[in-house]
Amino acid sequence: MVFRKIGNALKNTRYKMRHGLRHHLEKNEGLLKHVILMGIISTIANLFTIGFNIYAARKLIPAEYGALISLVAIIFIFVTTFAAVQITITKFVSHYKVKSRYEEISTLLKKSFIFFFFVGLVIFLLTILMSPLIKEFLHLEAEKPIILLGLILWFIPLSAVMAGGLRGLQKFGWIGTSALVDGAVRFGIGIIFLGILGLGIAGGMYSIMTATFLSFVVGFIVLVSILTKHKYAIDTKEIWKYGWPVFFTLIAIAFMANTDIVIVRHFFDPAIAGQYAVASVTATILFFTSNIFSFTMFPKVAELHSSGKDPSKLLKSNLFYMLIICVFMYILFHFSSDSVIKFFFGPQYNVGLIARTLIIAYSFLSLANILVIYDIAMGKSWYLYLLIAFAVLQPMLMWFWHPTIYTIVIIQVCTMTALFYILLIGAGRTLIFHQ
Repeated sequence: MVFRKIGNALKNTRYKMRHGLRHHLEKNEGLLKHVILMGIISTIANLFTIGFNIYAARKLIPAEYGALISLVAIIFIFVTTFAAVQITITKFVSHYKVKSRYEEISTLLKKSFIFFFFVGLVIFLLTILMSPLIKEFLHLEAEKPIILLGLILWFIPLSAVMAGGLRGLQKFGWIGTSALVDGAVRFGIGIIFLGILGLGIAGGMYSIMTATFLSFVVGFIVLVSILTKHKYAIDTKEIWKYGWPVFFTLIAIAFMANTDIVIVRHFFDPAIAGQYAVASVTATILFFTSNIFSFTMFPKVAELHSSGKDPSKLLKSNLFYMLIICVFMYILFHFSSDSVIKFFFGPQYNVGLIARTLIIAYSFLSLANILVIYDIAMGKSWYLYLLIAFAVLQPMLMWFWHPTIYTIVIIQVCTMTALFYILLIGAGRTLIFHQ
């Protein structure tokens, strides 16, 4: 009798655990489930990318690694900026998907791919024309990495259209697969070009170019079935009206997240810039992690908002999950920053203090990023001028006041913290934490 009661109690406990887990995974429109899915795949992809950065830092001297990361920073500025295209495409694909208007999705994607193919071509040609200036500004020894930079920038707008289509259709598994291909190819080709062939900075750029192209191809193939549907007339004025504020918003975020590396590369000794690049790359892991949450949240918020439902719980959940990650990373680096950096990047890098201070800055920028993406999904744009002001203020402060590297770091801590609190308080969003 006693054993039967114990057995029944264990069965009830297992049932409650399974039911509770299913409840947490499915609540908030399945946000946590999709975040976990994207988190697992993106974590693996990011591990490959981090592995590429670590391998490059070990194979290149600090001056060369700093040069490579300065070019990567330019890539990230464009990736973050053209996330506006991704967000706009996601918004309207989600809207059409709710109403099962797949012909309009097909037309939107076709027109977008054609238009941004030529946008990318113009960016490529401008990069080639400006290569002597870029070479001089970043103190590079050759122009080949800049040509490869131009080719990568050509594919960034097309990749944004592809990712926007997949997110709007909520094909999160394929988004993760595309990211996984990018990371794995970047790391694998990087070993060949940097380690075996010893191509230096150009080898790193070859790796990134190949990875960008193949990840785009994977995502594009998934969309072929949508692209083959019959053409349908759509009103592009509404799309452009929505897209432009998003574009300028993400330019502002891109500048805040990436211009520090470019400025440090221009003003400081190449070896010092290489040291700083390691600290910056470490801290910006948080910013790219916030994109996993925010871009998974975005189509769900857009869909709920289009259906007249309240999506504020999604914002609260995203901020909570991201905050946990920020606190964990800060604690880890507070107690062992030097050990972690030297273990991964090598004993030649001694930037523990800079890294853990930058983690504070990028924690607040990551949380601000989630607030901004949420507002974009809700169709709000009150924050636009605020972001532009901060995007101008932060680089200007670093440009005109940089007596030491640590000054650059402190400027980022102050501006990114202030931005987050103004975004949080400005819309009265502190109320969501009392719900």
